Amino acid sequence: MMNFQRTGNKSSINVLPDDVLLEVFDLCRLNSVLTWNLEGWYKLAHTCRRWRHIILSSPSRLDLQLYCTYGSPVADMLSHSPQLHLIVDYGGRRPLPAKDAKGVLLALQSHDRIRYIDINASSDSAEELFAVMNGLFPVLEHLVLCVEYPDIDEDEDESESNESNCPRLPPTFQAPRLQYLDLNRVGNLGEEGLPLLASLSGLVSLTLIGIPVSFYLPLEYLASRLSLMPQLESLGLEFNYYVPSDDIGRELANVKRISLPNLSDIFFKGDSSYLEGIAARITAPHLTSFRATFLTEPSSALLHLSGLLTSALELRFPVASIKFSGTRVDDPNVAICMASSEQTLDHWPHFAPFHIVFYCEALNVQVASTERLCTALTSVLSAVEKLHLDLDGGRWHFEDEDDIEDATWLNLLRPFRKVEKLQVDGGLIDDLSFALCSNDNGPTTDILPELCKLTRPDYTRFGEAFDKFIATRREAGRHITKRRRPPIPHSDSEEEDDDDDDDDSDLEEDEDESNSEDDEEQEVPEVELGVEDEREGVEPNTGTEPDPDSGSNDDLEISTELDSDSDLDSEC
Repeated sequence: MMNFQRTGNKSSINVLPDDVLLEVFDLCRLNSVLTWNLEGWYKLAHTCRRWRHIILSSPSRLDLQLYCTYGSPVADMLSHSPQLHLIVDYGGRRPLPAKDAKGVLLALQSHDRIRYIDINASSDSAEELFAVMNGLFPVLEHLVLCVEYPDIDEDEDESESNESNCPRLPPTFQAPRLQYLDLNRVGNLGEEGLPLLASLSGLVSLTLIGIPVSFYLPLEYLASRLSLMPQLESLGLEFNYYVPSDDIGRELANVKRISLPNLSDIFFKGDSSYLEGIAARITAPHLTSFRATFLTEPSSALLHLSGLLTSALELRFPVASIKFSGTRVDDPNVAICMASSEQTLDHWPHFAPFHIVFYCEALNVQVASTERLCTALTSVLSAVEKLHLDLDGGRWHFEDEDDIEDATWLNLLRPFRKVEKLQVDGGLIDDLSFALCSNDNGPTTDILPELCKLTRPDYTRFGEAFDKFIATRREAGRHITKRRRPPIPHSDSEEEDDDDDDDDSDLEEDEDESNSEDDEEQEVPEVELGVEDEREGVEPNTGTEPDPDSGSNDDLEISTELDSDSDLDSEC
């Protein structure tokens, strides 16, 4: 057993041998990987000469890197610090400040030392920075480049002429160990065939934002590059413009599929037919996140995309929402989201793990396109138990776009066979009620067969809507209640207490003609008499409210250079 020197009631850390201290330092690194190179090892190295010697003697074991970021004295760091690997991080929301441009240029010239680059720069600065990135970067693993352009008139011809002047990486740029590539509006994306990808393989994450149109990245070429990335975990593609192509549809027959067993995240913005072409060429059974934005409504049945998503069993969620756009929305679109909780869809729909958006003008076209898309995604929607149908921006009932056939609504709802609770926006209540109560399309018992709750937002009323539908289901032995659902409050946790869903005695509305407007106005006093714990999505009133700001993160003070040995005269 080791004998420790004791000074009074305290043991001196001096007695620990170097190898034990190295283990302690390594544990410090693992405990705070994100801040280790930001400030962690600097502080330890400033403690005393012995500690500094131990740390700087094990740069690989401790993964030591010099962190160059906003305000860093890069020239001094490079001149007076050991020859460690570099992190060049200027990827904040604001473009690179002029005062830091010289330091970044200096750092980028150390090709053999840079492991991480993240730069957000104006087009003028980017051109100068990219020029020094010629040649081999042998240890570069992470590359993120974003170019900010001055505001110009959004004229298509002007935008196209501007593409040839975009800053781009030199053709001699090479990074054989690159794992993470994210290019945002970099000029190389405007080169037909994207030759930059030809020299890259083994990527774990690939994101290309700002590709002008699809012919700049042919599907066959993309597939050939993906075949060299079996470890790919994340794929993101964003195109600027929609250019229809009949070739994509003809190319889908007898294509060779590429297995991407590690792919867990897909982000896409562009034409649905291009994504259909990708889906026809890959298999990704372990997808956990899928986000797609189509510049127009889907033009085909998307059978290959349906197959890709169906094979991803982790893309099954109990809560879904479909939000249509009314007449007062500037960029009308439809958003289909799925998540594990209603709270996510209420407050953070853009962070939902399943998110499909497509742009479309008229409401009747929105509903028809959504019906086709939901039909194609029947297997993916099969696990939904709670469905929200929302309308953003209201609508004018005298417009032609309100002419939505009942059969379209019924076909839209048909894939949701496990839905137990349906929430309907006030602007859609009449449409859904007519569709579900109509006899023109035959019995509707196969539509939402498990439904037991109809809810509405707090700001609207059901009136007699759905009464005929409810009566028909009651005769078939299925009891359905009508309720109002107050908004779910913000919370730091996505977990919800849904036990109240098991009790039908809460804010249930009368199902006969006596359910007048005066009766509905009595619902609020009923809440005050002690049924708060039965309201949809609201926990029992305990007299206290959670503090969303209870947690806090301390700001980190960044150190960017080592002091001279004059500060380390003391021994530990």
